[in-house]
Amino acid sequence: MIKNHIKYLENVDIPALPGVYLLTDTKNDLHYIGSSLNIRSRIANHRTLLNYGSHQNEKLQRMYDEGCLCVNILVAFPFSDKRKIKEAEKLFIEAAPVLFKDNLINKHKGKSIHTSLITN
Repeated sequence: MIKNHIKYLENVDIPALPGVYLLTDTKNDLHYIGSSLNIRSRIANHRTLLNYGSHQNEKLQRMYDEGCLCVNILVAFPFSDKRKIKEAEKLFIEAAPVLFKDNLINKHKGKSIHTSLITN
């Protein structure tokens, strides 16, 4: 059993804080980056959808069904500014090709998505 596998990870082991998380397919080296105002609740929501086989992201569902979907927290924040948290997520997504050899399954990968940081 993999310690941080989404199926076995206890909710208490996930921070109930705003932040950015990473779901990783340890078998195929695929990655999904997400953010939430409450990481614990968001991961629990992913887990419920995946358990019922009804996750809207087919690749995440397949990763889960194959038994190799793990959770990692990239950053937890002490503030609840949704815009800043989304900007942090976008920056991680933009950096993904350097970090993960372009194995990101997010729908909006490949675009320049941090322009609001530059213009604000």
